[in-house]
Amino acid sequence: MTHRLLLESLPASPNVWRLRAKGKVTVDMTSIWLGFGAIELKREVRLAHRCFPNGGSWSFFLCPRCDRRVRRLMLNDGRPMCSYCCDNFHRISYGSPEQRWKAREQRIENLSKLIDDAPARLNPRPGRVLDRRMWLTFALRRAKIVKRWEVLRDLRAGKLPR
Repeated sequence: MTHRLLLESLPASPNVWRLRAKGKVTVDMTSIWLGFGAIELKREVRLAHRCFPNGGSWSFFLCPRCDRRVRRLMLNDGRPMCSYCCDNFHRISYGSPEQRWKAREQRIENLSKLIDDAPARLNPRPGRVLDRRMWLTFALRRAKIVKRWEVLRDLRAGKLPR
């Protein structure tokens, strides 16, 4: 049985806005050759531009499968596609049970570090340690609840907890 890959494990293209800032993508371009991660594979991808009356514009990649405007494309089975075409809507919803368990543990560890460590801002406002502490605390609580639910589900199924 094959499991779907986690979204983070797929080779990704550079963000189109980063390419735009470096001058590799301009408003008059209709396509660009993209490299995906450390892989030597390059694919031609079409571009879409949203021009504004004040002279500004945004650039997007066009997904080769669904023609959706996206900032980043992933390489799945040798073809570039957006996250919707990859069927990867959530960070840890796919993959083997071990992969999901590891990703969940990593998320809890990362959230704990963000809450406990130094300020999130380079130059924090006076008297503030972490500006988004409340939301990080809520996310950490939710992640721990999901972990407990999985342990309870395993116990009900007769499996030993991990």
